[in-house]
Amino acid sequence: EAVTYPSASAPKRPNGLSDRRCANALGPHRNSGENRVARRMRRMTYHVAATATALLHFAFVGFVIFGGLAVLRWPKLMWLHLPAAIWGVLIEFFSWYCPLTRWENYFLREAGRAGYDGGFVAHYIMPVLYPAGLTRGLEIAIGAFVLVLNGVIYWRLFR
Repeated sequence: EAVTYPSASAPKRPNGLSDRRCANALGPHRNSGENRVARRMRRMTYHVAATATALLHFAFVGFVIFGGLAVLRWPKLMWLHLPAAIWGVLIEFFSWYCPLTRWENYFLREAGRAGYDGGFVAHYIMPVLYPAGLTRGLEIAIGAFVLVLNGVIYWRLFR
C-alpha cells in the first residue's frame, strides 16, 4: 500500500523513490499503534532486565559481605564465597567498575532511562547508609570491613 502525503506538506522524496520505497527509507510511520506497542514492549523488557540485574547485584553484594557466615554452616560453600569475597574487596580497593553495573546501566539506557555514575554500592547502598555520598576513604573502609569480617570467619574455620 502506498503512503500518500497532503501536497502542501509532502516531504521531498530522496533520489526519486516511489511512495512505498520512500516510506521504508524514512522509517515506520510515527503514529502506527503497532510500532508504538513494539517500542513500549521493548522498553519494558529492558526495564525488567535492569531490575533483575539490580536484584542479582544486590544479592551478590550481600553474599560477598555475609556469605562467610553461611560458610560456617556449609563449609563447601567456601569455593563460591572466597572468589566472590576477593572480587568484592578488589572492586572496592581499586575502584574497579563491576560488570553487573555495566549491564544494569546498558539495560536502563535501552529502557529509555538514564544510567548512573559510580558503582552499584555508591548508587543503591550508600544513599541508604550515608546520604552525603561515597568518598574514596569510605570505599576502602568497606573493602577493609569485608576483608576483616571474612578473614576472621575463614581463620575460625581453618584453625
